Amino acid sequence: MRGNWNAEGRAALLMCAVLLVGVPWSLEASEVVWSFATGDAIVSSPAVGADGVIFVGSRDGFLYALESDGTLRWRFATHGRVDSSPAIGSDGSIFVGSEDGQLYALRADGQLRWTASLGGPVECSPAIGTDGTIYVGYTDRGLGESALCAFSPAGELLWSHFTDGPVFSSPAIGTDGTVYFGAFDYSLHAVDPSGQLKWAYKTGTWVRSSPAIASDGTVVFGSDDHGVYAVDRDGNLKWHVVTGGPVIASPVIGQDGTVFVGSDDGLFYAISEAGKIVWAFRAQGWIESAALVGADGSVWFGCHGGGFYELTADGVLVSLLVGGSAVVSAPVFHASTGSVIFGASNGVLYALRVHAGEPAASSWPMFRGCPAHTGVAWISAGPSAGGGDRAR
Repeated sequence: MRGNWNAEGRAALLMCAVLLVGVPWSLEASEVVWSFATGDAIVSSPAVGADGVIFVGSRDGFLYALESDGTLRWRFATHGRVDSSPAIGSDGSIFVGSEDGQLYALRADGQLRWTASLGGPVECSPAIGTDGTIYVGYTDRGLGESALCAFSPAGELLWSHFTDGPVFSSPAIGTDGTVYFGAFDYSLHAVDPSGQLKWAYKTGTWVRSSPAIASDGTVVFGSDDHGVYAVDRDGNLKWHVVTGGPVIASPVIGQDGTVFVGSDDGLFYAISEAGKIVWAFRAQGWIESAALVGADGSVWFGCHGGGFYELTADGVLVSLLVGGSAVVSAPVFHASTGSVIFGASNGVLYALRVHAGEPAASSWPMFRGCPAHTGVAWISAGPSAGGGDRAR
């Protein structure tokens, strides 16, 4: 287990102190540059456009657009809480789902382009294919048919791929256009661009984790059966790592192919390309936040215990920001300001100044693959400044 007594002891003492006084503290390096309060908890992960504008949903029912300094540009009201993380198209359009069962397409100025009604709440995040097709799942809470749906850029329903259980897992798109997502039918599904099932890989129970795609096409995801799985493009198992709790968090991938993922056992894992645990770091609570990997190997993630962590590439604690609020929102890198941005259950969006210059140049260094949250695998010598355009 990484993290010496001094580092973890200091973190534990700091946690106690912060919970007593009720304000955030920093263990070492991280500095809160700005914060923005919404009306309810933030589960949605913020997305960043090519112009640096930040988009995030809140359980108060609004999608927010913020300037790089955290000031409000506009907000858009839905008729339900917004747990879905927004995705930004190449033309600047923003796509986001709501608990009201709608997929919303907005212009960059916050004006509505179109809405599409699905068969239940949209609690996963949309993905945008290279041809502009939007993929998103919905959950039928009456335990009827849930599905992954594909929409044209104009909002026309192209097809629906039905599952035998709810869809909370956000879709990921491979370089050949295959769409991968998990469901409560215990399976990871691989669907071709026409909506036909290519294969399904069955685990021991629900798949709520959103998949990540490695540079060689390997798909990595977690399951509530406590496992982290890696399967090849044809759905064959490459490796399987067992943790001590459900793996709801979505994996991310470092520049050297290392997989980083948290578990409800309270451990954050680094797993080699060969499927071996390299190290594990114990957090203050269970981990359902996807992580973010920096170009220097730094890793950031949040946990239900109210902590937001920065670790070195070797799993050593660098900084810890805590304030008593759970962090499920996955962090995103804001390149133009050199900050990491994430939300918390207290309804506040935080921007932390960090030392890493950019995300890791890997196929999947953060939730949804890139700051624009398109959910498309990519390979590049380095992310663009805005994060919206990726070499694929």
